Amino acid sequence: MFKLNPILISLAAAPGLFIPVAFTHAATLKPFSPLLNDNKAGVFCVCNGSTQKLSGTQRFLPGEDGGGVITIGELLGSGRIISDDNVIGADRLSFGAQDLLIDVPDVSGATRSVAVYNSASISMLDSVTPASVLPNYYNVNG
Repeated sequence: MFKLNPILISLAAAPGLFIPVAFTHAATLKPFSPLLNDNKAGVFCVCNGSTQKLSGTQRFLPGEDGGGVITIGELLGSGRIISDDNVIGADRLSFGAQDLLIDVPDVSGATRSVAVYNSASISMLDSVTPASVLPNYYNVNG
């Protein structure tokens, strides 16, 4: 049977004694603003399994959430609506929820229930005007 030589085992284990497994390092974060971030500001690499200790007070500013509101008049004035703007003043309907169940025969001869719009739930909505407000989502990453 093969038996390992104790000298060979000690040579194989020796690098672990001279080269530590993970270095530790302390870093202080500098002030950071998401409004001015170029996706590199405040970057600190924690690489190769190393351990980092962060210190300092938190100085992060809240960024934009990527949403807001805008009126149809603003969209028309800025040229963001370029066609089919004849919806202003048109009548609108709300169909309500698909909460009316009807039984429909299927191929196997059984019936299945299908949710449809209830005609009693149809109602008029206010017509669209240039002052009508819409959600306005925008890219916060620049």
